[in-house]
Amino acid sequence: MPTQPDSPTRSSSKTMAWPISLFMCVAVAGGTFAFYQCSKIVGKPSETLSDAVSTVMSWPEKIASATGQLLQAKTSISGTSVSLPTEEIAELALIKRKILVYTKQSNSAWGSTATRIIKGEFELKAGYDLHKVKITFSEPEKTITISLPKPEILSFTTIDQDTYHLDGGTIKWEPNTKENDQGNKENRKQAYIEAMQLGLGKEVEDRMRERVRDLFSPFTESDKIIFIEPGSSIPQPKM
Repeated sequence: MPTQPDSPTRSSSKTMAWPISLFMCVAVAGGTFAFYQCSKIVGKPSETLSDAVSTVMSWPEKIASATGQLLQAKTSISGTSVSLPTEEIAELALIKRKILVYTKQSNSAWGSTATRIIKGEFELKAGYDLHKVKITFSEPEKTITISLPKPEILSFTTIDQDTYHLDGGTIKWEPNTKENDQGNKENRKQAYIEAMQLGLGKEVEDRMRERVRDLFSPFTESDKIIFIEPGSSIPQPKM
């Protein structure tokens, strides 16, 4: 029996199928290529901007910028040194500590002693007066010299003071306002003494050195970062 030729409908369907498949493949490949090219183009402006900024900033400007980050303040270049505006409050607190102190206040009368235990909670911040920090540089030699003053207690704040325990004795002592104030003053004074014994000066200096190296090491070698320090003791703060 002779083979019948395909019907016109089936032949037309096969004829249309391969151009559509080819078009789809070309479209997918073209879209992938276009996305790749766009990705390259989008990535270029940020790289170019970063390179441009790095190229435009001079070495002294980079040092001034790093100094601003170090001191958390606005800086400017004056000759071969970096300076702060004199009108700004310039302190850098590197350490914060809470101190809890108990002191005893007594009152004796008619052979009886009454006792008040005072509980005081304080917070101190230690660091540097930034107007005493001097930073100079030599661009040809790529050296940076940091002259540090003695660390200071920048603030000593009373968080809370209260009577922790009171034994009025046989005289039934109840401290009046003046006696309370006197006891609280002695409690705060004791907290100062204990703060002086914490040895924070060395810790402040170590933290400062670490920050300096982190910020300036991208611009020079570590042995060209020079520290000049007058001492590591923290002076007695004013009462």
